[in-house]
Amino acid sequence: MSHPFDRLPTAVPLADAGDLLDGGHVWLHEYPDGTPLRFRLRSSGLLQVAYPVEVGEERRWRRAAGTNVPPRFGFAVRALQRQLDRAALRAAVEDPTEVAFGCVAVHRRRLGYDWDRAPPVVGLSVAHPGSSFLPHELQRLFDGVGVPPAPTIEAEVHTRSLDATGVDLPESAWRDGPALGVLYRGKPDGLALQLDSPESTVEEVSETGADYAERRVTSERIEAAAAAVADDGREPTVDAVAEWLFDRAVRDDFPTLTGDAVEFDLDDLRSAITARVAELRGRGE
Repeated sequence: MSHPFDRLPTAVPLADAGDLLDGGHVWLHEYPDGTPLRFRLRSSGLLQVAYPVEVGEERRWRRAAGTNVPPRFGFAVRALQRQLDRAALRAAVEDPTEVAFGCVAVHRRRLGYDWDRAPPVVGLSVAHPGSSFLPHELQRLFDGVGVPPAPTIEAEVHTRSLDATGVDLPESAWRDGPALGVLYRGKPDGLALQLDSPESTVEEVSETGADYAERRVTSERIEAAAAAVADDGREPTVDAVAEWLFDRAVRDDFPTLTGDAVEFDLDDLRSAITARVAELRGRGE
């Protein structure tokens, strides 16, 4: 019996999507920068997640409990744990553990976004045994369980107006500038992807985690983080504010913080940010 994650569709490069462009209509969605992620609800109510790992030149999916993902993807899992409407999912299907969701954990890899506008996770696809979903049904489904769907650029585009070179990249919903890519969704199925290829920016960081935290965590940012945590219905404790700031740093500086150019790991950085928040709050700044 296949695992629910294995039923999720895979997007092919638009140049290889001849069948998808061979007739009928497609929907066009903005494809965000970040890392593909899969998740499902387990019977315990906790999440199971799958994230990609590179083995040679091959991409494979590694499954993990939601609480056991690498720190670089923690921001996405924490967002899902908070916003997923488990009751709505359980009400929609007899066995919610059989429903798999394909998403993108949204962070800088090639592009930067306005992080107050760009959600941590964007939903792309859903797999459930014996079910297929039209594009508008997928949009409703993601909205219903509390996960933002990929923004629709244009609906019901006839494929005779398209070719394998794709469309001009539209303005992004989350930045002042063009989108990274366009996801083409067929009816009832089929996915193709048109991506721009800007290079990621990796900065050399010779400082320690404490130095980075001192530079990054200011009183103004602590105040903004506390407001955001409170708006989410949570108590803006030192740990909650530090977690928000850590997640924002990872999303914004992902290529640098997860690469080989830093002299500290993400666990060290999180501890340093927590200490910095406690220090500034202790001073009353």
